[in-house]
Amino acid sequence: MLSLPDFIVFYPPKYKGLFMSTTIQSLARKLLWPSLFCLCFLTLPFMAQAGQDTQAECLFNWAEKNYASLFAPSGTPTVFSTDSTSRHYSATNANLRVSTANNHVYYQGPDGAEQDVGSLSDWLPKAGCPLPPSMPECLFNW
Repeated sequence: MLSLPDFIVFYPPKYKGLFMSTTIQSLARKLLWPSLFCLCFLTLPFMAQAGQDTQAECLFNWAEKNYASLFAPSGTPTVFSTDSTSRHYSATNANLRVSTANNHVYYQGPDGAEQDVGSLSDWLPKAGCPLPPSMPECLFNW
C-alpha cells in the first residue's frame, strides 16, 4: 500500500478530520483565527482606500447625471492621490473631491471657495452607491 504523509491520508468519517489529522487540525485552528484577524486589520485600510475610490467614482458619476449644470463635461477622468480622489470639471470650473483623511465630500465652485458638503457615507445612499464594509463584516462575513 502507498504510504502518504499524515496530512494527506483520507480518514474514515468516524475520525474528526476528513483530510487532516487532529494534530494538524488543532494547529490550523490555532494559527488560522489569529492570522485572519491580523489579515483583516492589516488589509482593511487598503481595502477601504480601494473601496473609497470606487465609491467616490460612483458618487461623481451620480452627481454628473443629476447636476449636469454644475459638473460638466460628464465623464471627466478621476484623479487619485494619497490625500483625495477628485474630478475637475473644466466647462463649469468646478471640482468635486473626497478626502481620504476624513471621508468628507468637498465641492469647489467657480468662485474658488471649497465647501465641505458632508460625509461620504451620508452621500452614498442618496447616490445609490454601495456602503463600505464595516469591521464586523470584515471579520465574520467571509
